[in-house]
Amino acid sequence: MTDLTSRITAALDEQQRLAEAATPGPWTTQDEYRPVQGRRCLSCFEDKPIGKSVPEIDGPPGADVSPTMYEPDAAFIAANDPSSVLRRVAAQRRTLERHAPVEATMLKMLGPWCRRCVGDWPCSEIDDLADAVGVDVTGVEP
Repeated sequence: MTDLTSRITAALDEQQRLAEAATPGPWTTQDEYRPVQGRRCLSCFEDKPIGKSVPEIDGPPGADVSPTMYEPDAAFIAANDPSSVLRRVAAQRRTLERHAPVEATMLKMLGPWCRRCVGDWPCSEIDDLADAVGVDVTGVEP
């Protein structure tokens, strides 16, 4: 495993760990002030029912544990529930596997090449994947 592969894998492992530790989804939106039993409102203002809800996190079922949150932030959080993150991580792991580096056996001086693209490694798919998970490829050994 290359240094770049290790760094991408570590970033994916962390995303998976965080998603698995979070309250399970799916998270949904509810346009009402008081949380539905077992859910929590993310963007509630005292007199305006513009809330978004996610499964209850901070209190017993039915408790009003609603923080005030900007509506677009709440919608974004709800759209990125743990099951969505786990699906993305699984897809990114498949991309990493499909584009795994292969060492050139005949000409070691050529360095690794992409199994899928049959070109230099890291290929553009791996560069994009590294960017997506926040891994800086500058100065990283292939």
